[in-house]
Amino acid sequence: MWGFGGSVRPNKSVKGTRRPVAVLKFGFFQGSAASFKPTEAARRNVRHAAMEMKFEQTMEEFLSPAIMRKRLISASIYIAAFESLKESIVSKIRFYYCLDDSGNSKPCESHKKEVLSRNKSAVYASLDWFKERQAINGDDLAKFEQIKLCRNDLSHELFSLIGSRGLPKHFETRFHELVELLHKIDIW
Repeated sequence: MWGFGGSVRPNKSVKGTRRPVAVLKFGFFQGSAASFKPTEAARRNVRHAAMEMKFEQTMEEFLSPAIMRKRLISASIYIAAFESLKESIVSKIRFYYCLDDSGNSKPCESHKKEVLSRNKSAVYASLDWFKERQAINGDDLAKFEQIKLCRNDLSHELFSLIGSRGLPKHFETRFHELVELLHKIDIW
């Protein structure tokens, strides 16, 4: 018995060599004991077995209510927190410029001129306004982009993330950065 639990049967019919042909669980291997190399058929069998194991693991995770619940709740909270962050970024400045005597915030020209004219996106225009006033810095803007990319992955590829791949690689880091940025904007 060698290697992967299969049996080795010497076959002296390999013309011109004394190299054994091994019949293993995963296919045929040829070569001397010092250089035992898998054939292409063996490589395919190993890849197929690995894919089967990955598929079975994926299906178990997909069908497990505990795992699915955790992933769905985590993704939902992240997406909701991101939307809250965007709203906070835009509404803080709108409130600052457009508060009327009755305590309501209405669209006004000074907000359009001072903030919204900076960018087509109200969020990016507001981020630029915050940066100009040193409430946030360039690192915060870079973090916002990473937070947004994670949100886009969650929103647009939810089924594959929840089913096979799991949550994005840096999910927890991005979530902490999101909360920090939201706090920074809110206390300004």
